[in-house]
Amino acid sequence: MKPTLWQIPPISDDTFANLTEKQRILFERIQQIATQHHRPKLASSLAVEDLVITDAIVKSGAQIHVFTLETGKLNPEHIALAEQLKAFYPTLALQFFYPDSQSVTEYEHEHGRYAFYDSVELRRRCCFIRKIEPLNRALKDADAWLTGQRRDQSV
Repeated sequence: MKPTLWQIPPISDDTFANLTEKQRILFERIQQIATQHHRPKLASSLAVEDLVITDAIVKSGAQIHVFTLETGKLNPEHIALAEQLKAFYPTLALQFFYPDSQSVTEYEHEHGRYAFYDSVELRRRCCFIRKIEPLNRALKDADAWLTGQRRDQSV
C-alpha cells in the first residue's frame, strides 16, 4: 500500500480575491526598501515565501541583493532549485555563502560528521559554523535585511 503524500492545499476564493492587492503592497514595500536603503539584502532559504519576494524584487528591478546559505548539508534538490532560479531569472545575481571550510573540518574531525545529533551544545556549534557565521559575513555590509519568514514562524 502506498503512503498518502502531501498535496498542495486548495486555494480559497478569498485568497485569490485579495491577491492583486497583496502583490501591489509587496511591490510598494520592495520599492520603499530599495529607495530607503543603500545595501538591502534578502536572505533566501529558497522556500516559497522567499521565492515570492525574489520574484517581486526581480520584476520590480529593485536593487536588492539576494543570497542563500549553502551549509554543506543541503540536499541535491535544493541546489538544483537554486540553479533553476538563476536560469529563470538571468538578471538575478544569486550569491552563495559557504561556511569556513577549516572550521567545518575541525568540527567534524573533533566531534564527527553528525555530532549535531549528539547534544544541544554540538548542534549550536554546528549551526554557528554552518549558518550564523556565513550569515554574519553575508550581512556585513547590508543596511537592511529581508527574510521571507512568516509571522507564525517566529516567536
